[in-house]
Amino acid sequence: MPSGAEMVFRFGGQGPPNEVRASATELLGRVDTNGGGLGREFSLKARGSSVERAIRARLPPEEYLVDVHITAPQGDVPYIFRVVVQ
Repeated sequence: MPSGAEMVFRFGGQGPPNEVRASATELLGRVDTNGGGLGREFSLKARGSSVERAIRARLPPEEYLVDVHITAPQGDVPYIFRVVVQ
């Protein structure tokens, strides 16, 4: 995806999430259980309301693991995506 592009998330469930947090960590190689293969972590802002949130990928060109953590009345849910920023 181009740097600065938005990732849009639409949430199902019985209502909108209470909180959405997102971060991106550089993927430097094969990831192991000790955190090997990971680089710098970047905080990302989730904008929007209701069941749709946009997260802008203002990141340098690289491969990342994007962690989106949802806090909702039904419980917490983490999502992890592999994203390549060009």
